Amino acid sequence: MTAVAHTALGERDEGESPERRLIAAIILAAIEEALGIPAAGESASTRARNRESALRWFTEKGQDFCALSLAAGYEPNALSRAALAFIAAHSNATAGKRVLNVKNIMAFHSMKAAA
Repeated sequence: MTAVAHTALGERDEGESPERRLIAAIILAAIEEALGIPAAGESASTRARNRESALRWFTEKGQDFCALSLAAGYEPNALSRAALAFIAAHSNATAGKRVLNVKNIMAFHSMKAAA
């Protein structure tokens, strides 16, 4: 796997709390799982289960998803739409690469919506 250097939020805002960066890292990990990006030592069957679970997390928008979205500073429906659009557009193109940051995903969705 080729890793793209990144931090939890990509570019850090000076006022960003460690908790907010941690929550963003959790969201990024779910996006990477939904893209099928393998974790170290992960079997193909585990990767497939994790991918389906991550996709459900974004589509079902349960309490934990909504709480984490809001804590990271994103409206849950907007984050769900942005993440799912990003996943759909990048599922083949990102094989073996890390997602850079949540802000890029939200910007990607904004550009798609404006087009």
